[in-house]
Amino acid sequence: MGINVRTLQKEDVGLLAAAFSTYDKNKSEQLFEHYYSEQKNGDLICLVANVDNNDIGYLTICWKSSYDSFNRRAIPEIKDLNVLTHYRGKGYGARLMTHAEEIISEKSDFAGIGVGLYSDYGIAQRMHVRRGYIPDGLGLMYKYQKVDPGSRVKVDDDLTIMFTKRLNTSEEARGE
Repeated sequence: MGINVRTLQKEDVGLLAAAFSTYDKNKSEQLFEHYYSEQKNGDLICLVANVDNNDIGYLTICWKSSYDSFNRRAIPEIKDLNVLTHYRGKGYGARLMTHAEEIISEKSDFAGIGVGLYSDYGIAQRMHVRRGYIPDGLGLMYKYQKVDPGSRVKVDDDLTIMFTKRLNTSEEARGE
């Protein structure tokens, strides 16, 4: 596959912003500067996938989730998984996830992730279920807040279902 996965470097900031802003206006240089700063502070890790000297994808691991259920249980959250459109379906997102899970497993028995609900998230929904992520059972969330029956919400990137995966399945991790 010729993929290299590494942590975000200062020189990646402008390159990622240029590559991803062409299809998502929210992927600005300021966003990647923020990720770089938070990574330096130890609050998150931003992993970058590089193929043939081109940054083609990234994700972040947030050690302290903004989602209360994950935060209370000290479950790190994988967020903002993105792979450039013409590189999708080639296993690069899965490689990023594998690296993230390996890093998380050194500190936690579980990983968490939120998945959007409209069709743009179809590939991600299927990938996470295949990787062993299961819904956390708390239902639909909008900006990390529970959506009650009868509520009206905007169907956008903030409408999610949250998933978790047990990473460490040894007897020691289960407390046996």
